[in-house]
Amino acid sequence: MEPTKNNRAALDGGNGAKTKDNDFFHNTDSGDGQGFSSIPEEMRVADMPPLTLYYSNTVGNNNTTYFPHKVITRGVEDMVRVVSFDHVVACFKNDHRKNENFIAADTLFMDCDNTHSDDPADWKVPRDVAAAFPGEPFYWILSRNHMKGKDNRAPRPKFHCYFSLGETVKSYYVYRQIQKVILSSFPFDRNATYFSFGVTDATAFFCDGRTEIWE
Repeated sequence: MEPTKNNRAALDGGNGAKTKDNDFFHNTDSGDGQGFSSIPEEMRVADMPPLTLYYSNTVGNNNTTYFPHKVITRGVEDMVRVVSFDHVVACFKNDHRKNENFIAADTLFMDCDNTHSDDPADWKVPRDVAAAFPGEPFYWILSRNHMKGKDNRAPRPKFHCYFSLGETVKSYYVYRQIQKVILSSFPFDRNATYFSFGVTDATAFFCDGRTEIWE
């Protein structure tokens, strides 16, 4: 699937970028039928750490391996422009994603699909991430399959998180070890590594903090 006109407009800073407040942060009733309320004012802090991401020219293509476009994100607008396309959080040799081609990453990608349980009481939302890793800064976006049924399972919250590693990791093995440490503390998707599908009409949000995810 190739980029839509609206996706391309987002990359150019046009109307495709959406940065409105979200009703997905708190697990309380907001009247939207999903049981979420807005991000508290104290969490809206502009000085998020820059993250280095790379995007392709496709949306929703699992076979995409070429990510030639580098973006250093400095806010939600930048994040929207990147996550609107299939993207990775690591630099690869010749811009081709492959474990053996891993060069470096300063960003940790984690995916929450809530497949760890079919009990709605066990499902996680971004507030739970903030509680599990207090003080950690992260961006988050809703997955393209958020609140959609999949694999014969009921619709549920699905979202992606992007953390600052605090330094550049130059080994795929080390990167995966860091992910495994995080997985021991929170039920993120164990199969997610550094690649994510683009999200049409994406909306990006953030939770600010003052320490790094793996300290």
